[in-house]
Amino acid sequence: MTSSLRSGGSDSFIEGIGAGLFAWMMPQADASQTLANLDQADAKIVYALQMLKDRVQNCPAVPVRAMLDGNDISGVYIMFQAMNIQRVGPNLFIAPDAEPGDGLFDVVLVAEDERAKLWDYLSAWQRDHQLRPDLRYHRGRQLQIDWSGYHLHLDDAMWPGEGSGAIAPTRLDITVEPGALSFLLPRK
Repeated sequence: MTSSLRSGGSDSFIEGIGAGLFAWMMPQADASQTLANLDQADAKIVYALQMLKDRVQNCPAVPVRAMLDGNDISGVYIMFQAMNIQRVGPNLFIAPDAEPGDGLFDVVLVAEDERAKLWDYLSAWQRDHQLRPDLRYHRGRQLQIDWSGYHLHLDDAMWPGEGSGAIAPTRLDITVEPGALSFLLPRK
């Protein structure tokens, strides 16, 4: 399953779209020489998780106006993630009920006043206690966001992309496209 974002054009993503902590930190992670110089995947995950934990207290909150299947889920969030899969960023388990083939988004929300809860979860994850997250989420098929210019990420890329020019505030229609992605598997 893939998902698409429409705002005059169309962009597709597989894993998820988000605002707040991950979108704010991605350019910092891309610029990190320490992260770039780590050779082993496990070391990169550990370092990226520490970067997230270090930045959760200072991440600017983002006012998000959004509707999921006609229900208002607007708020001021330090993390807003619409997920097709269970994990984001450095393999962080935030959407435990997400299933790539179910046709639903799991929209994980961490409000500005829940910073301590997210920090505690990141700390537990860092200690390798792979606990089920106690983060608020909603499930739905159709997500609309009244985007006002804050950073978003589609999978591991920033949106709008660098050099795309200024984009006026707009409504983003985000939908699940069942059957849009196929895998070829060898015969047994």
